[in-house]
Amino acid sequence: MSYAEQVDETIAALREVAGEHDCEVGRSGSYDVIVVGGTGERVAPVPTAVFRAARERDLQAAGAHVDDPTGRPQVGFDFVEPPERGDEG
Repeated sequence: MSYAEQVDETIAALREVAGEHDCEVGRSGSYDVIVVGGTGERVAPVPTAVFRAARERDLQAAGAHVDDPTGRPQVGFDFVEPPERGDEG
């Protein structure tokens, strides 16, 4: 499985957990995965369940901030042990 596929699979797994708490998951900037508290105009904290699911998938919170325009908290995650990046080159 390529690195991109592993990231996509991880995003899908976290999206399932985060969706239960009305949070969004995607990819942004230098992070492998980013979780945003709330959806649309709604502001919500990033739930503990997302951090647990991230830890189970060998992700580590690498940065957190509040987005200026929306006021929504955001947490960026990176792989603790990055998968092989065989699709780069």
